[in-house]
Amino acid sequence: MNIFVVGYFGSGNLGDELALNLFHKGIRPYASRIFVLTRGEYPLADGLIPVYYRNVFSLYHTLRQSDLVIFLSGDLLCDIFRRKSVAYYLTLATTARKMKKVLYFLSQTLSPIQNPLISLLLKRIAPEITAITFRDAPSFHYARQFPFPKILLTADWTFLFPVTQENPPKRSEETVMIVRKNFLFSERDW
Repeated sequence: MNIFVVGYFGSGNLGDELALNLFHKGIRPYASRIFVLTRGEYPLADGLIPVYYRNVFSLYHTLRQSDLVIFLSGDLLCDIFRRKSVAYYLTLATTARKMKKVLYFLSQTLSPIQNPLISLLLKRIAPEITAITFRDAPSFHYARQFPFPKILLTADWTFLFPVTQENPPKRSEETVMIVRKNFLFSERDW
């Protein structure tokens, strides 16, 4: 099975990179190939195939090869931060569904949608998403106004990452120190 993982990867965001690393470790035995949408600024873990987010030909080719498209972790559906990014991800999801690909959105955050066009795009693609999981209760409750077939509230992937001396994140010892010494939380009060 070929899997295309979509997210804000390759930009040095600690949470996104840890989520990708954990997901990769868990899914690797079940996947023939794992493609990852990347901004291309940082290297990916071994075994992950980078797909540059601005290369339309490569994106289309990757979607055609993929059996499953997983939108992993983060604020991919929050238009209060980046409206263009949300429209980009929703357009990518719509294109994948037109190609009959299976879609999952995992460990997401959903803020109240400000832009009417983004709201319309989300309402149109929502019924086509096999399942969506949210990492916080406000997002989970807000999502009920959209026609998602299956909505679940789960833990954030980052909190499930086992950090040990034998299993440090790919980046550096500094990353290990951040994870060990700090408890990170986010209270969503949109």
